[in-house]
Order: sequence, then structure tokens, then C-alpha cells
Amino acid sequence: MRFDLSDEQRDLAQHARQFFERARASDLEAVLEGKPVADPRVWAQLAGELGLAGIAVAEADGGAGGSLVDLAVVLEAAGYDLSTQPLLASAGCAVAVLQAGRGDQAQAWLAGLAAGEVIGTWADPGGLSEPVRAEETSDGWRLHGRIMHVPCPDRSDLHLVVARAGDDERVFGVHRGASGVRMELDLALDPTRPLTTLTLSGAEATAAHTRTDRAALVRARAVPVVLLAAEVAGVARGAFELALAYARERQQFGRPIGSFQAVKHILADMFVDVETARDVARYGAWSLAEGVDPPEELAAMTHAHVSACAVRVTASMLQILGGIGYTWEHPGHLYYKRALSSARLFTTVERELDRLAGRTGLGEAP
Repeated sequence: MRFDLSDEQRDLAQHARQFFERARASDLEAVLEGKPVADPRVWAQLAGELGLAGIAVAEADGGAGGSLVDLAVVLEAAGYDLSTQPLLASAGCAVAVLQAGRGDQAQAWLAGLAAGEVIGTWADPGGLSEPVRAEETSDGWRLHGRIMHVPCPDRSDLHLVVARAGDDERVFGVHRGASGVRMELDLALDPTRPLTTLTLSGAEATAAHTRTDRAALVRARAVPVVLLAAEVAGVARGAFELALAYARERQQFGRPIGSFQAVKHILADMFVDVETARDVARYGAWSLAEGVDPPEELAAMTHAHVSACAVRVTASMLQILGGIGYTWEHPGHLYYKRALSSARLFTTVERELDRLAGRTGLGEAP
């Protein structure tokens, strides 16, 4: 089987790349000066004019009717330019809600998420935090628990939380400002993606669906992980091209450093990682949309491979850049920090590989 983008998807990738390239200067300026990231004016263009917030949401639900691969292509472009916009968190939320089942409340949220009028984020404790507990009271659902490393704390209007209600897990919506909700900004390695710890102490919540199907929830949990891999693949390519441009321009002993064999070998290894990361990420999005592979295994292998590639590529980029890559004004260190932090967002490579080994009989699943 040969997988490739359609002509429409190539056009989409080009337009997305141009958009994020134009927004890059203001994004990085805000990060380097310590200002709030994610300019709301850029989000208004991205969601309103381009309709990218709902690209993977069906037209009947207020979206553009695209696919997960379409969204993955856009996220590659976002990662390439280290976009600070909450596209991964919000668009990933919308798709995750779709995957977890149907219901009136989910439909209402989807319309706002797809239009970009509501910014959502996926707050799933997974294996990184203790499970959140849901309690049904006479006043509705209340959630108790703590979730670390939730993205998009400064802009999110709606947190989609996976919580345990009795013997089942369900998806709940918790709105910003609801009673019993406390958000503490984390000291994140990556300044381009703020993270928060969400503490729920009897927090008011609304069930997304009257019933959450277990298989659908498994697929829903795989969606943000696979989409994150697409963004990280874009980060790797951006870092590679930054290093390549520097190797062509930087002179040493009267020659560009890219002409030295040692540097050539590093760039060749980086190129292999960049290309395979892109293909694995795109296949992951396609396979998840088509139901070709089991979602848990697919997400684990996609995340593990792409994250490892991106960390190697960004580390090699800093090696080629030398001291300038570590200066605050240069974007080199931001690529490295995005790759490292993304490797531990939503899940970790080690945890996913351990779980995969347990399911295949090679060890005990955590």
C-alpha cells in the first residue's frame, strides 16, 4: 500500500504553512519577551476565516467535513513554525468528543468548538495522574481529582475530562470559572505551550453523552496522541531546515560547515528521522480515521517513534548551531524544548511501550 496526500491536501498544507509563517514573528516575539502567547487575533483568523478549528468535524456538526489526515497536515504546519495557537488542544478536543459517542450536549459543544467560538482542551489523567472521580448529586455531576500538564490554560473555555463514574469512565465538560475548579500554572519547560494543573474539588460538570461507549472512549483517547505526533513531526522538520540553512551559511576555515563530512552525516541522519516521522504520523492519522489498526497500539507506536525522532533531530540541530542555538533570542532552543515537552504530553513513550509490551505478552502492563 502506498500512502500519499491528495492534491487538495497538498494545497491545504501549503496554505496552512503560509498562514503560520506569517504568524510566527508575533508568536516568537511574545514568547521571548515573556508576554501572553496565542494572540487572539490570530486565532480569530485561523478559526473564523480559514475554518481550521473545525476541519475534522462533520458538516452536520458545524465543521468543515474534513478528515483526521487534513487536521494532521495543518498541525504539521503549526509545529513547523512553533505556533502558540491552541489548535491541537481545541481541534483535538472536538474530534475526541465525536469519537466518544453522541449526545445533545456533545453536539452543542461541537458547534462552538468547530466555529472557534469556544476553545477546548483535553484533560485526561491517563496514566500520568490519579483517576478523576465523578459523583452524581441532586444538583448534577461533581468531579474530584487532579490532572497535571493540561495544555492551553490561558485560553480554554471548556475542559473535557475523562472521569470514573462507578465502574465506567465517561467524558465530562467543565467550564472555566465553574465552582470547585482551581487552575495552577505549571513551570513548563516549553514557553510556547503553557501548561496547568487542574484541581477539581467537587467541580460542577456536565456529561458529554448519556452513555459513553468503552471502545469509542479508547479511540477518543488515541486522537490527541496521534494528532500530537503530527505536530511534533512538523517541529522536527522545522528544526532540520533551520540547521540545514545554518550549515550552508556558516563559514569555517573558508568553507560552509555543511561541506564537512561530519556535519553531512549528522544532517543525513536528521533527514531520515524527519521523513520517517512525517510518514508515521500521517499513517497514524489515516489508520485511526479508517479503523485499520487497534487504536491503543497505533497511538503508542506513533507517539513513541515520532517523539524519539523529534528529540534526536532537535538535539542534532543544537549541535550544528553551536552556542547561538542556546541564546534566548534564537528559536533553536524553542524547537528542542517543544520536542522534549511533547514527548511527555498526554502520555510518555516509556509508559506506552510498557503497556504495549504487556498487551503482547512481553512484560507486565503498568
